[in-house]
Amino acid sequence: MARLSLDNVTKSFANFDAVKDVSIDVADGEFLAVLGPSGCGKTTLLRLVAGFEKVTSGEIRIGNEVVSGKGGSVAPEKRRVGIVFQNYALWPHMTVAENIGYSLKVAKLDKAVARRKVEDALALVNLQGLGERRPANLSGGQRQRVALARCLVAAPSLVLFDEPLANLDVHL
Repeated sequence: MARLSLDNVTKSFANFDAVKDVSIDVADGEFLAVLGPSGCGKTTLLRLVAGFEKVTSGEIRIGNEVVSGKGGSVAPEKRRVGIVFQNYALWPHMTVAENIGYSLKVAKLDKAVARRKVEDALALVNLQGLGERRPANLSGGQRQRVALARCLVAAPSLVLFDEPLANLDVHL
């Protein structure tokens, strides 16, 4: 995983600072958990790193590249950041396998290679044999694992989780 550095990052909405002067340095391969009460800015911070929001001030680096700062913002799809959302953001009209493989389809990966990567991702999250189901036919924990597999199948350089353990069974 790539190094992540936030330098005095602030995100304001009108007169409200959702994130104020946050500085974090996460080494390559390091795991960081951000804890705090509801409404303190954790999700906004993740959205800033992913590129879904633009910083008001400060700078965000992934690896050695500035992805958000005075000079502008790198588009989310060019950051190689995977995110697992609190609400999973699964498409109900797609099967589990189609949800997981969507980024590979957009990248125009060879269908056989993509199919193998999806199977490997299903095995990684212990959902073998469920690829043809729809998200509505899964438990909350299974949906969360589909969202995780969808994130990991694209081999991101950085992975972000919003409430990652909220719906997983204790033994998982």
